[in-house]
Amino acid sequence: MTELTPSLAAMHLISARGGGSARFARDLAQGREHGLLHLGDELAVVEAAGTPAQFFPYQLPDSADAANWLQSILLAHGSDLLHVHFMQRLTLELLEQWHPLGRPWLLSVHDLGFLAEHAFAQDQVEPEADADWLRRWRAVMVSAAAITVPSAYLAGVFHRHFPDLPVRIVPPGIAVEELPLPADRGLRTIAVVGALGPHKGKQRLLRWLQQADAQRYRWVLIGYTDEQLHPGHIADGRLWVHGPFLPQQTTHWLQHYEVDLVLFPNRLAESFSYALSDVWAAAVPVLVPDAGALGERVRAHGGGAVLSHPDRPESVLAALHDLADGKQLSLWREQIVANRAEMVPTQSAMEMAMNQIYEQQTQAQSSSMARAAAIAHLQPYLRTQLDDVVFRAENIRLARDYAQVRDWAEKLEADVIRLQHDLVALGGVRAELDQALQLRDADIAALQARNLAVERDAAELQQRNAEVEARSAMQIRIAQAEAAELQARADHLSRQLDTQQVQTQLLIGLSTAQAGELTVMHQRISALSSELEGLRIKAARYDRVLAWLPNWSKMLARQARAWLKPAGFRRRSA
Repeated sequence: MTELTPSLAAMHLISARGGGSARFARDLAQGREHGLLHLGDELAVVEAAGTPAQFFPYQLPDSADAANWLQSILLAHGSDLLHVHFMQRLTLELLEQWHPLGRPWLLSVHDLGFLAEHAFAQDQVEPEADADWLRRWRAVMVSAAAITVPSAYLAGVFHRHFPDLPVRIVPPGIAVEELPLPADRGLRTIAVVGALGPHKGKQRLLRWLQQADAQRYRWVLIGYTDEQLHPGHIADGRLWVHGPFLPQQTTHWLQHYEVDLVLFPNRLAESFSYALSDVWAAAVPVLVPDAGALGERVRAHGGGAVLSHPDRPESVLAALHDLADGKQLSLWREQIVANRAEMVPTQSAMEMAMNQIYEQQTQAQSSSMARAAAIAHLQPYLRTQLDDVVFRAENIRLARDYAQVRDWAEKLEADVIRLQHDLVALGGVRAELDQALQLRDADIAALQARNLAVERDAAELQQRNAEVEARSAMQIRIAQAEAAELQARADHLSRQLDTQQVQTQLLIGLSTAQAGELTVMHQRISALSSELEGLRIKAARYDRVLAWLPNWSKMLARQARAWLKPAGFRRRSA
């Protein structure tokens, strides 16, 4: 490869169709003495450095004069080196003729277009490589002073096919503003950002939208499709198309639509994705397919998740259902805000990396005579009138866009007529409403008068109620005092009753005991009575015997008995 030495102004060769590579080149050219060479199908336009910008349209050369044509453009516009961002057939044919001149040039590989001429038309994640295409590009790239790629993913793909060509990774950068962390909420609005065509996954997205569960969310395309440029609904009203917008306004529109999650339906592997950086700069989480740098960046930094089965709509909707409560979205937003400096490369870092490469280039030595000769050489190619032949391809696209805009304008005109009729009808409704308002005002006045009367009655009732409440309070206090006194008396009587019950129980016990003793005494009396009856009989017998005894013997017996009694017994007897 060409040895790197110091250099100055560059001419950036970009596609006239724009895109991420054109954004990268324009950001590098801004504020520098760099020009932009917009390459179309039949026309090339130089956007010269300076303010205001000047545009110089040139007819494309045939292959025989391609080298002189490109070299003359560089000399005529004061460019010291060529910086190529656009790897299509036209670019390859120009470089094949020009690079043998040995002039310094750089190559920034922005996508997988180096694998095959029709890489974007292939229906697979990574296009199948075309051996002849690779061979032709390699023969040109060996003369480049430096080759840059935007991501480690693209560097890996490039090295698989060109292992002997070194590359430098220069991630595209954007201007990042500090934003407050959005409020936590559930998943409501889902967006897709950017131009949506076949290789960006349009059909995949439409299949997702056909799922019944997709209607739970609001879907917005902040951008346009290959079939619809103007705002409006597609997919049976399930997807709102915003239309073209400036990439610098991505944050504004994400906030405008209150987007909670951005989906990337991409079919073809992305080499970096400006859109992902713009979305992360707005602190919005993402779901991406495992396609190139999209999956690489999300796995490395978080801020979202990789879809495991993007071609299974039910799997995608299940992933959305898992995010419905908003908890995981909140964690991802916090992750983005905390790590945004690593997740979103800045424009200043990109410019610094490219400046290191530019500063190693050699400034081409060109005289004023050489510049004058170059300008003279370009005169036959310089277009003084941009007719329809020059812009044939562009006119075809413009005609398509114009047809869409015309349909949109007709729709808007019909809407205006309908709105005018609606305004007339609304005028009648307004008159009826005014009359109804007058009646309402009269009713309000009457209600206010009634309300005043009700308020007076309420005040009187409140006063009477206060008096009644005061009397009731007094009666309640008296009743409470009487109740307290009665309760005290009841407590005293209850205590007396308890005492009486105890005494009664004691008396019952004594009565029971006395009854038992009485029973015993009755039994003893009965026994004594029985004994007494026997004694009576004996006494009667003794009396009859005594009657027979003389008196002196009776007296003697009484004296003997008295003498025989114990002393105590004698005293008691005495």
